[in-house]
Amino acid sequence: MESFYKTIKRELINDLKKARLSDILIQDDGCWLVEGANGRVHILKPDGEVITIMNNISKSNLQKRIRSSKWENLTLEQQNKFKDDFIDYINWK
Repeated sequence: MESFYKTIKRELINDLKKARLSDILIQDDGCWLVEGANGRVHILKPDGEVITIMNNISKSNLQKRIRSSKWENLTLEQQNKFKDDFIDYINWK
């Protein structure tokens, strides 16, 4: 089971390193969403703990969730918080 969790963590770190600011969303409960490769979406608690990974999420499904306000783009304040919390993994300026 340990290798499974290592794989999850490795995928998350890789997706964070490749993520653009527009790939990061937030839910109304404060959970972060990181859009990754191949339709993968990581859902993280506000403290960064991984809740789950959703696979094969289509762009249309993602946009539908944003339009319905289930998932939202980050405000400037949220962007800064995310950068502070994940500074070791992101490549943004």
